[in-house]
Amino acid sequence: MNIGNTGRWVEMHPLLWIIDDEWTNYNIENSIFKKYLKTYDIRYSTYKTFREDAEVFAPLADAVLSQINIPVDRDLIGKLKRCRIISNYGTGYNNVDLKAAGENNIAVGYIPGYCDEDIADYIISAVCSIKKPVMGFKAKVIDGQWGMPALNMRVHRLSAVRFFIIGLGRIGQKVAGKAAALGIKVLAYSPSLTPAKAAECGAEYISMAEGLQTADFVSIHMPYTKKTENFFGTEHFAQMNSNSYLINTARGRIVDQAALLQAVRTKQIKGAFLDVLANEPPAADEDILKYDDIHITPHISYYSEEALEELQRRAAVNAVKVLLHQDGADLVIDK
Repeated sequence: MNIGNTGRWVEMHPLLWIIDDEWTNYNIENSIFKKYLKTYDIRYSTYKTFREDAEVFAPLADAVLSQINIPVDRDLIGKLKRCRIISNYGTGYNNVDLKAAGENNIAVGYIPGYCDEDIADYIISAVCSIKKPVMGFKAKVIDGQWGMPALNMRVHRLSAVRFFIIGLGRIGQKVAGKAAALGIKVLAYSPSLTPAKAAECGAEYISMAEGLQTADFVSIHMPYTKKTENFFGTEHFAQMNSNSYLINTARGRIVDQAALLQAVRTKQIKGAFLDVLANEPPAADEDILKYDDIHITPHISYYSEEALEELQRRAAVNAVKVLLHQDGADLVIDK
């Protein structure tokens, strides 16, 4: 990490406002602040308290570090009278009103790439859990089942798996590399992808239609925008084969959830692995939770101890760099 003038104390006393209810401590952030700021104050808020706290903290805050579930909207930004940066804890920044931030001359920071490897590990784990299961057999053994009859399913080598990636960006490339290293046949498509670029990443360029028709697993890797909302829907599920699985670690609303439920209910596809949902967290009675073949995790694909450390450190560094007028912060909006 190099934020310039390393170890130099700075004559300023900023107020840093952290809005988060996921981390157990902020030792990493404090280590960065103590190293580069002579003095500083921190205020903490959670999702439940930040609106009320904003009446006091927002007008005084020089920097805000915000969790990605915090709606940093126009109302909140309008209260930030001194703020120079909103440093988001995440690769995304849909929670921040970028237009309002720009109008108020506030930089917006994000953390690209911090969890690419972790998401790729999650996806490979999903594939292996189906194609080479190693858990859930103890009850069958106790019941006296042994050998192939205990499987009660067809198992294939990973080298027989066809894995289709939609969107071969930063995360998609990491997934492709790990999958190819295991001998999995990797296919990829995006509107801007070329056969040469796909080959560089260990994948074979293929059309959307052919990828959906022939793949055992379809993994979505695209940003969430108004144009991609409900992008993956009925027509796509209709092209997938009946033994295939959808994997979504991108954003829940990229997939038409009603169409997914219909596809599983009518056995157009075998099932899905979802780390993201249209509504997060879902209500206990939502239909998406009622299907055994739809495997849901609570938005944890990004997590590892290493990823969390990097996320907290880089969010703090982004804030410090902007406060100290230094280059090199990861910014969506640079002010």
